[in-house]
Amino acid sequence: MMPVIKPSPLLRTLKVLPVGTLIWIIFLFAGFEPQSPLEYLLTWLQNILITFITWAALEYSIHKIDIKFPWRINPRNRIIAQIVVVPIVSFFTIGIPLLCISFFLTDSPEVIKGFRIMLVMGILFSLFISTAMSAIDFYKQSLKAAIEIEKLKEENLRSQLETLRQQVNPHFLFNSLNVLSALIPQDPKTALFFVQQLSKVYRYILDAGKESFASVQVELDSLDAYAFLLKQRFGNAIIWEISAEHNIKGRIPALSLQLLVENAVKHNIVSAAKPLTIQIIAKNDVVKVNNNVQEKHISEPSTGTGLTNISQRYLLSGHTPPEIRQSNEFFEVILPFIKDTDDTSTNN
Repeated sequence: MMPVIKPSPLLRTLKVLPVGTLIWIIFLFAGFEPQSPLEYLLTWLQNILITFITWAALEYSIHKIDIKFPWRINPRNRIIAQIVVVPIVSFFTIGIPLLCISFFLTDSPEVIKGFRIMLVMGILFSLFISTAMSAIDFYKQSLKAAIEIEKLKEENLRSQLETLRQQVNPHFLFNSLNVLSALIPQDPKTALFFVQQLSKVYRYILDAGKESFASVQVELDSLDAYAFLLKQRFGNAIIWEISAEHNIKGRIPALSLQLLVENAVKHNIVSAAKPLTIQIIAKNDVVKVNNNVQEKHISEPSTGTGLTNISQRYLLSGHTPPEIRQSNEFFEVILPFIKDTDDTSTNN
């Protein structure tokens, strides 16, 4: 999350002064007539102080709303939350001080009437100013999103090329060919099937480079072939548990399952004494990929960009990124589905 840059006290004061002064002028026109220059000054300072408190409270509240309901992910709830929260905050930051002043300092009906008008005007001003500021912020974020969408194409291409480079590497090919050479004299039928599965894996890698997101079912089908290759290589040292709901629908970043499985194999011990268990569970609009943690003392070379690329593809397309859960015993990545209606631009 980007750090929040708080405005300096001077900048906030420069914003508050004209707003507080305008509300004070309206307060005067509403019928309140100070009896002395000192009373004019005190009522002006009172308005400035209340406006300053309200401004700070609204800045804090809107920041919390931005965290809970980001513009890009949930604009409708973002607008509703602001419409509800701003009047409530304004009522407390304006109404309570005015109530105290009217209770302790005056019992004049005209002054109390003026306070009520000032409370209503303050709430209306709060709504107007917060809406204007949010509109400016929304415009800036929309402009930023448009720039990021352009960057997305380049980032996706980089991601796909990086994925391809990670998969088509000497170690993976060398290990696959070693397994194949051992299978040919011992079990020609299995060797032939191994070649077919290896071909299926690389064909999918090349096809997946055309789209950023792929259907969950297609990803699972491709993973079956990849799992077979790893099972032939590691035997009982790797345990697979793959389950999915019937007629599952939705999309996830292309090659994401293969990348997560590859990372698990790269960074953990895989042996008969310490088998690596990999679970892939697709249900309730998410895919969970988890494995037991048994870290290698010396891991295979890794660029460290696989999981980052998956997260960036979610974020740059305006969707919630994957959730990562980690402990000393397990590592889990939860990939949320991208519904077909949300991602009509990617069709396999």
